[in-house]
Amino acid sequence: PASPSPPKPPPASPAPPPSPSSPPLPGSSCELAHSFGDSSTNTFSLDVSDTSVGVGPPGYDFSLCSGTWFSGVDENGVYWLKLDDVRPGVSLDLTACGFDTDLSVFKGSCDSLEMVACDGDSGSCNVAYSSFIDDFVPEADTQYYIVLGGYNAATGAATVTGTYASGASPSPSPSPSPAPSPVPSPSPVPSPSPSPVPSPSPSPSPS
Repeated sequence: PASPSPPKPPPASPAPPPSPSSPPLPGSSCELAHSFGDSSTNTFSLDVSDTSVGVGPPGYDFSLCSGTWFSGVDENGVYWLKLDDVRPGVSLDLTACGFDTDLSVFKGSCDSLEMVACDGDSGSCNVAYSSFIDDFVPEADTQYYIVLGGYNAATGAATVTGTYASGASPSPSPSPSPAPSPVPSPSPVPSPSPSPVPSPSPSPSPS
């Protein structure tokens, strides 16, 4: 008699569902730029732990910072910040300190950006080749984005600091004026009662 057929192998287990992709990180694009600014003070900072999370802008205007060793090479990533404390007409200094950084500023909407400032190595913090943008003056009704990158696509951790000109803190919101106290009506002055006029004494009749 023929040998029995070998048993069939059990069916393969179904493949596990693909892991959901991680949500994009803050700072990874213009649309997800990290909020930057503090209207209660002239100086504010943000610590960026990793600049390799984002995609760079569509292009750079190197003529705005020639001679500062700004490379504009961002193939390994950048970090986006959104300037939410815009003080029109007030000078703003920007620094990036942590590694060999590139720093640039753009204005406009995310789908139509224009570069307005940049720097490579003009900073003077305790790390070599830091970046410093001096006396950048924001305009009214304009949105600004700051791009933190690295020289020749370097990445790393850095602190971005903004400093508005001294004494330029926005005025605090005015406190509501207290309701005026009602002025009391003057008490009516009583009219003086007229003094009675004495009747004249009758003259004596002549005898």
